[in-house]
Amino acid sequence: MDKIAFFLITIACQILTNIAFADDNFTQELLLSNEEKAWLEQKKTIRLGIDPEFAPFEFMEASEYKGMASDYVKLLSQRLNISLEIVQGLTWEEVIEKAKQGEIDVLPAVGITEERKKYLNYTPAYMRFHRVIVTRYDAPFISGLSDLKNLSVSVQTNSSHHGFLNENSELSLTLYPSLQDSLLAVSGGHVDAFVGNVASSTYWIRKLNLNNLKIAAPVSTEVQSLHFAVRKDWPELASILQKGLATVSPSQQKKISEKWLALEYSPHINFSLIWKIVAVLSIVTIGVTLWNVLLKKQVRKRTLELAYSSNYDRLTDLPNRFLMLDRLKQRIHDASHAQNKIALISIDIIDFKKVNDAFGHQSGDALIKTFASQITTLVQKSDGVGRLGGNQFLVISSNFNDASDLILHIKKLRSGLNKPYSIDEHKLSITTSFGVSVYPDDGSSAEVLMRNADTANHFAKEHVQDDFAFYTESFIEKVSRKLDLEHHMHEALKRGEFTVHYQPKVNAQSRQIESFEALLRWDNQELGSVSPVEFIPVAEANGLINDLGKFVIQESLLALSDWQKQFSPELSMAINLSPIQFHSDRLIPFIEETILKLGLDCKTIEFEITEGILMRDNTGIDGKLAKLKSLGITLTMDDFGTGYSSMNYLRKYKFDMLKIDREFIMDITTEESNRKLVAASIAMAHELGMKVVAEGVETEAQYNILVEQDCDLLQGWLFSRPLPFDEIPALLNFEENKLMKQSL
Repeated sequence: MDKIAFFLITIACQILTNIAFADDNFTQELLLSNEEKAWLEQKKTIRLGIDPEFAPFEFMEASEYKGMASDYVKLLSQRLNISLEIVQGLTWEEVIEKAKQGEIDVLPAVGITEERKKYLNYTPAYMRFHRVIVTRYDAPFISGLSDLKNLSVSVQTNSSHHGFLNENSELSLTLYPSLQDSLLAVSGGHVDAFVGNVASSTYWIRKLNLNNLKIAAPVSTEVQSLHFAVRKDWPELASILQKGLATVSPSQQKKISEKWLALEYSPHINFSLIWKIVAVLSIVTIGVTLWNVLLKKQVRKRTLELAYSSNYDRLTDLPNRFLMLDRLKQRIHDASHAQNKIALISIDIIDFKKVNDAFGHQSGDALIKTFASQITTLVQKSDGVGRLGGNQFLVISSNFNDASDLILHIKKLRSGLNKPYSIDEHKLSITTSFGVSVYPDDGSSAEVLMRNADTANHFAKEHVQDDFAFYTESFIEKVSRKLDLEHHMHEALKRGEFTVHYQPKVNAQSRQIESFEALLRWDNQELGSVSPVEFIPVAEANGLINDLGKFVIQESLLALSDWQKQFSPELSMAINLSPIQFHSDRLIPFIEETILKLGLDCKTIEFEITEGILMRDNTGIDGKLAKLKSLGITLTMDDFGTGYSSMNYLRKYKFDMLKIDREFIMDITTEESNRKLVAASIAMAHELGMKVVAEGVETEAQYNILVEQDCDLLQGWLFSRPLPFDEIPALLNFEENKLMKQSL
C-alpha cells in the first residue's frame, strides 16, 4: 500500500515540477529605447537608499543587504548592466531626508504617500501585501481602524503606514524609530495596537518571539503596494526600472517571495494552468487517501510539538508568557489559602538592541540562551523562570520571609547576571534592570501583578539604572506622567502648543539689553503648563528633540531678524543646543540655511553648549564646533561649574563666553565661598579672552556684587521674566524711551 501511494505522489510531483519548469523559462524581453540606453550609459552608478530594518522586504545583516527587494535589485543590476550601490550607515529617517535633497537616487521598497509624491516618481507596484492591525492576545475584539479610536496606536515614523494613518484617520499615534520598537511597545503594554505590513509584522513577531501578539484585523480592503521610487528629476530611470521589472517572470517572483516569507504570494492568476491542475488533482486525491495512514503518525507527533511550542519559548526552552501566566494563577490560588506572599521579578537586559546591531542576531540569540541558563542556576528549584519575549524574563518566587530576604535574593540575581558573557569570541558586558511586584500587596490577579512588575522594571530602567525597583504608587505616578507627556507631545508641535519665550541679558554696567536667550515653553489643554525640566528629557528620549530644536532655531532667529530691523542691529540671540541634536548631520546645514534665508549676521547669534554635549561619544563634535566657529557664531559654555570636567573642556575647546550657573549666584550674598568661586571664574574667563554672563540674578544685592566683580552680562528676574514674542517690543520701546530721557 505504502509503495503504491509513494509511486502516485511521485508522478503528481513530477507533473507539477514540469509545469513549474515550463513557467520558469518564461522571461519577457528587455526593450529599452535608444534614449534610455544612452541615459544609462551616462549614469552607470545609481545610489540606493534602503530601510535597514524593514525585514523581510529589505534589511541589513552583518553589513550585507538582504530581503525580497535585494533580490530584485540584483536582478535589475544584472539585466540593466548598472551598478546599484547602497548608501551605507543611514537610518530610514536619514534616507528619506537625503532623498528629499536629491542625495539618493532610488528607494527599492516604499509605499506611496502624498508627501513623497512631491519629490519621488514611482514604478507600478511589484509587491503587494495587506496593511494590518497588531494587538495583544488579551486585547478586546477589533475589526478595523474605527475600533482604535480611543486607543493608543504605535507606528514606525516616516513609514508609508505613518503617512496612510495621517491621511486617512484621526488616531492619536505614538511614533517609534523602528518596526521592532513599535511591536515591543505593544507587547510590553505601552500602547494598545500597531499598524503595519502583514509580512514584516509576522516576520518580526516570530523573530522577537513576541508570543503575546496577534494579527487582529486588516486595516482596510485595500492592498498595500511596494514600489521602486526614483528621484523626481530622473523620470527616465522610473521607466527603465519598470521595463526591467517586467522581465522578472511570475515564477521568479514566487521564488523570491517563498525565500523570505512564510506567506503565499500570488501576483496574478494563470488560467492556463487550471486544466493541468485539474488533471493532477485527480491523481493526488488517490495518493492522499493512501497516504492518510502515514499522516496519522505525523499528526500525533506534530500535535505534541505544537503543544510544546505553545507553552515554551523555542530559543531558551523556558516557559513562555502564557505558561508563566497559568503557573502564576496556580501559585496565587495556593498562596491565598496558605496566606503566603509571592514575588514577581521582571528582568530586562538593558540596551540589548545594541548587541544585535553590533554583532548580529545570531550573537544576540546566543546571549539570550546563555543569559536564560544563568538565571536558572541562580534561582532556587521551587522558583519559576520564564521568558516573556525579546530580552524580558520573569521569576516567580515564594522563598522569602520578609522584604530584606527578597532584596538579598534580587541582589544575588543581579550580581550573578551583570557579568561579561563570552559569545562567538566576543566578551559582552551587560547590565540588567529589575522590577518587583508582590502578591497580595500589589495586586490579586496574575495579569495585574505581571503588569505592575513590568511597570516597576521600566521605572528602574529610567530612574535607577543597574538597580531594582518595587512597585509603589509614588513612582507609578511618575511613570504615568511620563507616558502622558509622551502621548501628548507627538502632536503638540502641530497643534501650536509649543512657543518660544525670550529672557533679556543686560550689560552689567549700563543695564541696557544686549541679547536674549530663547526658552521653549509648552502649554497643553489637559496637562497645563509643563516645565522644560520635565518635557526636554522625554523629547530627547523619543527623538522629538530634533524637531523641537529646529522649531526654536527658526522662531528665535526670525524674531531676532524683526527686532534688529525695528530697534538695533546689535541685538543678539542665544539658543540652547541639546546633546541629541549634535547627532544629526543636518544640524549645521540647517543652521546655515536659516541664517542665509533671514540675512542675519552670524556674530549676533550665540549657541549655548552644555557639558553633556562635550561628554557624549560623538566623533563629529570637534568638526561641528569648528564649523560653527568658522561661521563667526558665538559659542558659550553653559552651566559652568555644575559638571565634572568643565575646566578640561575650557582648555580643549575655544569658547567665546562663559555662563555661570544660577546655583552659584543664588547664595552669593550669604556664602563667601560662592562669592570667591564666582570672582575666580570671572577673572579666569577674562584671562582666557572670554566674556562672562551670570544667570539667575534676582536681587539688587546680587547685582551689586557681580558688577563689582566685573561680570559682563547679567540675566534674571531682576531685569525681566521670560516673555512671549509679542511682549518684547514693548520692553525694547520702554528701554529706548528711558535712554532718550537720560540723554536729555
